[in-house]
Amino acid sequence: MMKKSIFFAVALLCGASLFAQEQETENPISAERPGAGSGTSVLAKKVFQIETGAQYQEFEFGNVKQKYWTYNTTLLRYGLLDNFEIRLSWDAQEIKTEVSGNEINDVMAGFTPLTAGFKIGIVEEKGILPQMAFIGNLFLPFAAATDFKSENTGGQMLLTFSNTLDAQSGITYNLGAQWSGDSSELSYVYAFSYGRSLVGDLSGFAEVYGTLPEDNQGQNSWDAGLSYLISNDFQVDASAGTGFDTDQNFFVNAGVSYRFN
Repeated sequence: MMKKSIFFAVALLCGASLFAQEQETENPISAERPGAGSGTSVLAKKVFQIETGAQYQEFEFGNVKQKYWTYNTTLLRYGLLDNFEIRLSWDAQEIKTEVSGNEINDVMAGFTPLTAGFKIGIVEEKGILPQMAFIGNLFLPFAAATDFKSENTGGQMLLTFSNTLDAQSGITYNLGAQWSGDSSELSYVYAFSYGRSLVGDLSGFAEVYGTLPEDNQGQNSWDAGLSYLISNDFQVDASAGTGFDTDQNFFVNAGVSYRFN
């Protein structure tokens, strides 16, 4: 069994500030989980936040079934400036394969590439104009296990938008592009999410998202889930989903987010 512990390192230093953001520590935590998309909120200066969880998903190709166990979907965020945060994420994953119902011994396991990046606010919401932020990521293969190591560094550029619909609901949407370390092909990515406060500190969301490679068929999926505020700084969540036109049977995900002021 693979170790479920994870070692963290922070190695990105850069700075920018486009507008002053009100300190958010008195407001409820704003996490980028559950869901595939990313929000527009940026951590206040000197605020540290950890968002982690576990996921199980299945893919099926004819008589071949692959089971993916992700033991930690961990994202670390730190507010370097009032409107600029640095980010690190690193997953530990195990993939088991079955052929005609029989499990084979070739198990892939280990850490996936380390993702290092930043997030910067661009503009606040004003009327029908959305709040906007930019996320930049690098997928670094040096920290990955042999089973998941890519030949080169990959990357992602993502614009995130959000609009408040009313006091109880809002929408978030993403547009961007990414490339892997194993291919020069560019893939366009998108996500659209609707979120709503349900009862008390319980909220729900539904989302569609996908990737559109330049030279291959696109993959589109959906998910939905719930989040619950234990306190202003502590959130738990659960979600599930599947693909519209992919080989994914389903996935389930659960996790926690905690903000250190």
